[in-house]
Amino acid sequence: MNNKNLANNKGESRIELIAMNHMHGWMDNPGALCRVFRDILGLTCEERDLTPYLGMPLLSTITRKDWDSVWVEYFQELVPEALASITGPRTSGIFAVDYKVKNLDQAQKKLEALGIARTLEVPIESTRQFWYDPDKTFGIFIELSEFEGDDGLVKNMTPLCKPLVTPQGKLGIERLDHVHAWTTDADGAARFYADVLEMTTHTWIDSKNNMKIALLKAKNDPRYIELFQPLGQGALQGIDGDHNPGIFSVNYKVEDIGKATCQLEMRGI
Repeated sequence: MNNKNLANNKGESRIELIAMNHMHGWMDNPGALCRVFRDILGLTCEERDLTPYLGMPLLSTITRKDWDSVWVEYFQELVPEALASITGPRTSGIFAVDYKVKNLDQAQKKLEALGIARTLEVPIESTRQFWYDPDKTFGIFIELSEFEGDDGLVKNMTPLCKPLVTPQGKLGIERLDHVHAWTTDADGAARFYADVLEMTTHTWIDSKNNMKIALLKAKNDPRYIELFQPLGQGALQGIDGDHNPGIFSVNYKVEDIGKATCQLEMRGI
């Protein structure tokens, strides 16, 4: 995005985010996903069919730590392109982050003025959600939501879910903490998220892992996004896969990292 356009729209195009609310991902086996999150990670796992509710042939699975305010919803399309407005591969994993805003209509007008198109609108009871083109938000699908209270959105969704099964895993997870994503322009992303979405941003060079990092955080929110820009060969060795822009991992805070590691090693992870 042209930085000159951002500068010319300051004061008119800025949006204050309240907090990270949830994330979205793709899944190819809901049962296997629930077994991992419930039996190994110790998170709740709620399943629902969105077909009769939203008219979209989709299965949805929500994973969270008890009533943690930030949760993850995974989709499985029952027919190809059920969510055709969501571009990109349907590879299992996280692809989008949702932030709660005070005034969604105002946010929409400001983003439209910058040429950032709304690609999808999803109403859920009294909740409204808009999705935006990731090509204009540095590879990350951004969703903005407006709803009442701190947990209004998940409460609206809970009646649609099957009864909870008690988690069995004992990893000691406390809450979802942050996400990691690849980018091709850490400095540009930091400027965009600071100027348009009013996030607090920091950038620095990680010479050990041969990459530049941009940290993005809504001002009063402890959760954050870290963007990694490879600076050459060997960036962040040990992480499989390509470095295409987008989210590639989610971090959970645990009570004791040593005990959690032992639990995973006992299961061959």
